[in-house]
Amino acid sequence: MNKVLCNSGRNANTGIQFVTTDPSEQPISAGSLVRLPGSVRVGGVGSAGRVARGHGQGHREWRGEKHGFVRTSVPAASLECTCRENDLARVIRGHLGFAAYALRNNDDKSGPSLQARLFKWLSKRLGLRTRDDTALSASTAMLLDMSLPVIIGVAVVGVTAIMAKIFLFGNKKKKPPITLKDPTIKYPLKLVDREEISPDTRRFRFALPSPDHILGLPVGQHIYLTARIDGSLVIRPYTPVSSDDDKGFVDLVIKVYFKNVHPKFPEGGKMSQHLENMQIGDYIDFRGPNGLLVYEGKGLFKVRDKKDSEPVPKVAKKVGMIAGGTGITPMLQLIRQVFKDPDDHTDLWLLFANQTENDILLRTELEEIKQQYPSRFHLWYTLDRPPAGWKYGSGFVNDVMIKEHLPPPGDDSLILMCGPPPMINFACQPNLEKLGYSPARRFAY
Repeated sequence: MNKVLCNSGRNANTGIQFVTTDPSEQPISAGSLVRLPGSVRVGGVGSAGRVARGHGQGHREWRGEKHGFVRTSVPAASLECTCRENDLARVIRGHLGFAAYALRNNDDKSGPSLQARLFKWLSKRLGLRTRDDTALSASTAMLLDMSLPVIIGVAVVGVTAIMAKIFLFGNKKKKPPITLKDPTIKYPLKLVDREEISPDTRRFRFALPSPDHILGLPVGQHIYLTARIDGSLVIRPYTPVSSDDDKGFVDLVIKVYFKNVHPKFPEGGKMSQHLENMQIGDYIDFRGPNGLLVYEGKGLFKVRDKKDSEPVPKVAKKVGMIAGGTGITPMLQLIRQVFKDPDDHTDLWLLFANQTENDILLRTELEEIKQQYPSRFHLWYTLDRPPAGWKYGSGFVNDVMIKEHLPPPGDDSLILMCGPPPMINFACQPNLEKLGYSPARRFAY
């Protein structure tokens, strides 16, 4: 016979009725129902006052009106006591709490009963605690038979409660740890991979502190790389092509300016050549986030005039971008963010300027996005030295290109620029001004 130790039923908070040590006393609480076998007589009610009223044929059923007990002519353990409490969750907690007590006091050498083991499992799954042991002392407890159907019923409700708990609380994802916690601190990251994209362009991959870490860089922001090169401290800004969707690493696509290749830079680029010469396993310092613009999503930008100023919200349904060379990286960061969010309906235009066709960075990805979103992503190139049969623009960015390949000026438009300072200062800004684009609706990285 499976038995579980139970409370005397005097505790009004349980919502469940159990027998007392007196075999003639049947505990009863408000809302409960005691069914008496036909041969059982009711001899009286508890001294606390009238706690039950009889109804049904021959007063075979007694309904509790307050907490107490009724006296019967047979041991109360043989009576069927049915709970009618509305607060079902409280009932389940009462059962499980008393079952946990029973497990600790089970003298059955064959081990805990099926009911007790089931209650123990449900208790753990629901995270319930055992009630105060003083209310469950052996002097006020006795064995009560519990049928398997009752246990199954409690199990069904318990499983339902578990599923509700999982649904309500289990879907809360733990936020991954962030690498760039403080923009004033340098974080050394290890080079773990290098890919040659073109003869002078590389993709560098750096490991974050753990496989679960993200960089922690808002869209629109950039990082600084810091290195001591030939005795001098060199600092350069870069925008990763990876995002915070990527865990454990950060990717930079960088054009390497070699010595004696570009007439304007006979010494080449200090930082890009330093990166080119790094060995797998070497470290370089990252610092960030930095920048005056953050994209919050769904067309909302937060823009600062300077580092210590308050951000000004700017909403745009249409975003035009002018990029020169490696200035494409912050634009790609924004493009990816817009199109990965199904609720972001911002339309994008990109005017991408380069020296030659071979200089066009990340062209394959840009054209894949254009093919996937032909009505929302408008892409146009211009080259200083176009090849024969080139179907896009040629020459510096001018007013005609801007008018034909960027959204018109307006309160719902925003123009972003990133590239060499001469392009921004002498090609972009004057022509945007000429076409009526408000300074408040223009931003240069």
